[in-house]
Amino acid sequence: MAYKLNWRSDKISIVDVIEHLKADMINYTNNVFTVVKHRDDGGLHIAVYTEVHADGSSPYHRQITANYMGWRCCWFKCPHGTVTDMLEDNDESA
Repeated sequence: MAYKLNWRSDKISIVDVIEHLKADMINYTNNVFTVVKHRDDGGLHIAVYTEVHADGSSPYHRQITANYMGWRCCWFKCPHGTVTDMLEDNDESA
């Protein structure tokens, strides 16, 4: 019941919302990031992985939200260099 109250059911596809958020990320950070679909015990959601600055400070310059276009959105701050390694690993496996 609470899930239905908190999240829209008439939302756009996850592929479309990921592309939209990738384009919108320049409003949130200047750091390296990736946006992917993810699933946990709460269901399908968007996961945003962003590298912190080399000094460890927050990568975000805008308030982040747990709901993006009706989708649950989880934001992760990763150590400097981690997201770059994730992206390189994905390029090698493709």
